[in-house]
Amino acid sequence: MTRCEQAQKGIEAMIEKVQKLCEKVNEYGDGFDYSKEKLTLSMDIRITMQSLIRGIIFYGQHLNGFLKEPKPLPRLSYQEKQAEVEPTSSE
Repeated sequence: MTRCEQAQKGIEAMIEKVQKLCEKVNEYGDGFDYSKEKLTLSMDIRITMQSLIRGIIFYGQHLNGFLKEPKPLPRLSYQEKQAEVEPTSSE
């Protein structure tokens, strides 16, 4: 398997994960116990989407698949309880 095929499989796996996470919303209801989750659903979706976007850009740059050089993505914080989106020093 070539590196391009491996990259494509990785991107497809992340897309499937996002789809499964979106379907997971239906499991939530009034009696759902959120304390059992390691990550909140919104955080899991956020991390997966950022990984997916970065992977697509990296893969596209590797293939020279863009007409113009894409803008670099800013780093975003994963902490939901802060107003700023800039990462903290611990991240």
